[in-house]
Amino acid sequence: MKFKVRDGFVAHVKRVVEIDTGGDEPKKEVQINTYYQGQTVDLEPQEAEEHLHKLEAADKDSAKYLEGRFAKVSEPVAASGMSGTALAKLVAAAVAEAITALQPAPAAPANSEPPAK
Repeated sequence: MKFKVRDGFVAHVKRVVEIDTGGDEPKKEVQINTYYQGQTVDLEPQEAEEHLHKLEAADKDSAKYLEGRFAKVSEPVAASGMSGTALAKLVAAAVAEAITALQPAPAAPANSEPPAK
């Protein structure tokens, strides 16, 4: 399956490769390949598993594989069109109102005389 490395990420993929030494048995060696953002890499599912958060689909097989691995996320709600200044004023007003609501009520004045009958 072909995957593309997502922007801002680097994937270091470890593979065990066989190197022909000219003898009867090939020598096994760990090889590390580095892929940078935007590069395409061909991985088996078990190789991709460690790097899924860094990868996006680059072909139909990888898209189908990733589709089954993650929950769907809804699209973000459209922006309200409110300016940053208006939003800051709205938040400041809400905070001031909340602080006022949390203030204790003023205490009744202390009266040294008993109530009249």
